[in-house]
Amino acid sequence: MLRLLLTGFIMTALLAGCQNQHYLIMCKPQYSDRTCNLSDLDARGCSSAKATVRTCSFFVDSEVRRQLALKRGQTNSPASYLNSSAEVVRLGSNASGGGIVYVYLDSSTPKTYSQSAYDAKSLVNSRVSLLKFAMSRYVSDVVSGNQNTSEGEVLAAIASLQSLEAPLKRMIEDGENMFDFYSSQPSIDYEAMAREVVRKTNDRDPYLRAGAEMAITESKRYESNSPKVRVREAVEKFELLHTLAIAPYSEQFAELKKQASVQARVAAKSAEHRRAQHRAYEQEQRQGGGFDSGGGCSCAGGNVCYGPRGGRYCITAGGNKRYGI
Repeated sequence: MLRLLLTGFIMTALLAGCQNQHYLIMCKPQYSDRTCNLSDLDARGCSSAKATVRTCSFFVDSEVRRQLALKRGQTNSPASYLNSSAEVVRLGSNASGGGIVYVYLDSSTPKTYSQSAYDAKSLVNSRVSLLKFAMSRYVSDVVSGNQNTSEGEVLAAIASLQSLEAPLKRMIEDGENMFDFYSSQPSIDYEAMAREVVRKTNDRDPYLRAGAEMAITESKRYESNSPKVRVREAVEKFELLHTLAIAPYSEQFAELKKQASVQARVAAKSAEHRRAQHRAYEQEQRQGGGFDSGGGCSCAGGNVCYGPRGGRYCITAGGNKRYGI
């Protein structure tokens, strides 16, 4: 029993000695030399003090990380997510800069998962745009009476979106597993641990205290963009993309075809009405001598002409038109 206690004491002393040596190297304690206001390290002449505070922050962070690693080793839990068996799937391709860029889905790590969500968003949005363009062109062809109108382009665009449903759904499931992994990690109070490092090392050192505050600030910045946060954002992106892929495009197209058919009938009636007006006008021209802006319509000669809307007129000696004759 005494031997175990002695061994523990020796190990603690050795670790403490290493910690103190690390502190002396990183912080170079000089709290008696206050030539700079440590609350304004960007002021002129504070570059040396700022560098010391920065290295002190590295010391504090390394001590906190060391303690976390020891705790994690006791629970045998990994620090970050890794799924080496995750299948990498080629989702599709995009045209970019005159070439083809292939989009892959990879959920093996938070980094590859987030990148996959970014790339997939570009691909899905591109296919939605192509579908909208195909539908617009279909309506235009139907309304204009184009005899070569085909549904093929629209149906192909719908199929290309629907083919994304399964791989996007799998990525949502993989992302949820990844998020659960990080949610199950034991929560830590980094700020409290950093202050404890200062207390146990040398709480009289203002550079060490300032370094701890810097390390705490950096830790908060990291947490705002931690793997857990990035995974959650990527899952939300994949959920939105999945919603776009499974939208009822076939039903929307069926309704669009009905509307296009109605518009085509209206356009055909309008065109027929214009043709009838044109035929009537041509007939009036043939019967009344036609439109003539020269002397053939002279009022002095007793001639009558017809305007484009059927009005009767003649040309006076002054060159003006006289209607109602």
